Amino acid sequence: MAADRLFAMTCLLLQRGQMTAGELARHFEVSERTIYRDIDALSAAGVPVYAQKGRGGGLGLLEDYVLARTYLDTEEREALLTALESLQAVGQGGDSALVKLRGLFGRHRESWLEIEFSGWGDTAGLQQRFERVKTAILRRQWVLFTYYSAKGIESERTVWPGKLCFRGQDWYLCGWCAQRADWRYFKLRRMQQLQLDDRGRPAPTGLPPAPVLGADHRYGGGPELVLHIAAERGYRVLDEFAPEQVRRLPDGSFEVHVHMPEDEWLYGYLLSYGGGVWVKEPAHIARELARRAAVVAAELARGDR
Repeated sequence: MAADRLFAMTCLLLQRGQMTAGELARHFEVSERTIYRDIDALSAAGVPVYAQKGRGGGLGLLEDYVLARTYLDTEEREALLTALESLQAVGQGGDSALVKLRGLFGRHRESWLEIEFSGWGDTAGLQQRFERVKTAILRRQWVLFTYYSAKGIESERTVWPGKLCFRGQDWYLCGWCAQRADWRYFKLRRMQQLQLDDRGRPAPTGLPPAPVLGADHRYGGGPELVLHIAAERGYRVLDEFAPEQVRRLPDGSFEVHVHMPEDEWLYGYLLSYGGGVWVKEPAHIARELARRAAVVAAELARGDR
């Protein structure tokens, strides 16, 4: 619509300062004649647009012109721009809105945030799952998927999606699981054959509040571990533990006090240190880790795989 294009053109000129008629025509996919008609319409509406001829010339707005913006104070405008820049940084759009609002607010700053979530695995599949879950949340629609637990157990799930959460290095879906009749966190990487349920199933009613990631003992907490980590694994200590959890020992190694849930993930995590970690407490976890390490060593010693 012409009215939408006029508003978008005003915002674009506020953001970029000056553009040629040809650049505007290509941007809006119209003819240059249409652009000049739009400029006349803006001028008639009181927008101080001007044309500068010659090399380096183009169409622009008077330098001090800004659109009405009294509904938001300076702090609120900055917060809104910051939120949109955050969405842009994680690849969730916001580009068009940013251009318009930066012009509307008279702000021409560089984005303050850049994030790359790509890992070594199936990042395209992860992005696709993220988009589908986001769509389900916004449409208020159930999702169906096959899930693989930390113990390697495969199960079919029907979930009412509540919110997407990012913790550590992974995205999680917090949703009401029909099979468990409770809120659960599902790691997006372990969700397969994800699809939206198009059968028109109604939204659940009377649900308790969703848990906060890390506040529920199922998603954090667990027994306190006392770990002795070798000096050469120091880079991981700095990456993975808070300063208050770590004590540097005289020989350069580290003593770490941390609460972790006792499950398959825990033993896999500890084994990833190779010989660089010793569990000082609790004793039963140390024994189980030693047993698993012995199994791995025996398998490797066989050399027939």
